[in-house]
Amino acid sequence: PRGGMAALLRSPLLRASATSCATHAAGDALCQTVAPPSAGPGEARAGASGAEAFDAGRCARFAAVGATLHGPFFHHAFGALERHVRVGGAPWRAVVAKTAVGQFTALPLYLTLFFPYMSVLEGVFSGEGAAEPAALAAGAAARLADNFVPTMVAGTAFWPAANLVNFSVVPANMRVAYVGSVGVVWNVYLSWRNAREAGGGRG
Repeated sequence: PRGGMAALLRSPLLRASATSCATHAAGDALCQTVAPPSAGPGEARAGASGAEAFDAGRCARFAAVGATLHGPFFHHAFGALERHVRVGGAPWRAVVAKTAVGQFTALPLYLTLFFPYMSVLEGVFSGEGAAEPAALAAGAAARLADNFVPTMVAGTAFWPAANLVNFSVVPANMRVAYVGSVGVVWNVYLSWRNAREAGGGRG
């Protein structure tokens, strides 16, 4: 079994999925430690503490999105950037070009998938009427509409600097792992942003 697992993780796609699963779980767990869904990431946690306050289902959903969406998505996205974004001249030109193209193509597409996916998972596992197809679709559309613009703005402040490092010094086969590791901080924000909408928060 141990050899079989090692063989599986030699697959770049499966390794990307496993890495994203772990970093998404870590980001959500950290988010739940420092902020409840109704508060910002820098605000004090109120109410129950410890195991009583931890939502394991929420963490599992976030980890599942990392494994099934984030890891595969960025494995293919970074591969496409490597294949198709080619700029002559000094190496820094290609780094800047990949960063810019990724920021304004991969990130918005990912967010367009992320928020509806989270909304659907929450509806399916809620055990309530939200699992009806019409309610799932309406909830997914509302979640995306409420979150897309502010998350893109936040991502534009966070990711360009991280991706300049990514495309300049990180080997191609380690880029999803790098993004996942740096992205633990980003995942705290994403988890908070998604959870506050799931709980009815606005603003």
